[in-house]
Amino acid sequence: MIEHTLNRQQADELFAREAFLFGESNGIPEYRIVELFGEWAAAFIERNIHHNGYLDGVEDWNGWGDSSAERPILRILYREGLYKLVTEHNYLLSLAGHRSSAAGRMVDAQWKRRHEELAAAEAEEERKRQERKAKRAAARKAKEEAYKKGQEATGNV
Repeated sequence: MIEHTLNRQQADELFAREAFLFGESNGIPEYRIVELFGEWAAAFIERNIHHNGYLDGVEDWNGWGDSSAERPILRILYREGLYKLVTEHNYLLSLAGHRSSAAGRMVDAQWKRRHEELAAAEAEEERKRQERKAKRAAARKAKEEAYKKGQEATGNV
């Protein structure tokens, strides 16, 4: 199982080594992807094909078979699909490194401070919006009351 990050050249070499012809294009069967990357890869493929469309069925993957018991559909990843899977693989490994490092904790602290600053600024903006809204409502009410008093004074009620 692949447990290190891969650069594009390594991903290309992996594809060249593992892919074979399906229809008009080379691809790697899903079962082989899972053997190479682990169980998370099966969930990634399923989620990104059927739930959010990140893996495009034209460029990234295809299926082969006729949905029968004898010839079930096998999904294959084309090179572009492998790139997306390798990117997720690299992200997961990088995230684990980030979480386990002192530098990652410093970065997280910076992000947290920035998030708190943005939240405080947003809360201040909301407070000002509410204040302006209350002033407009008070001005409208005062205007309506003045109009009513004017109507009463002239007897136009």
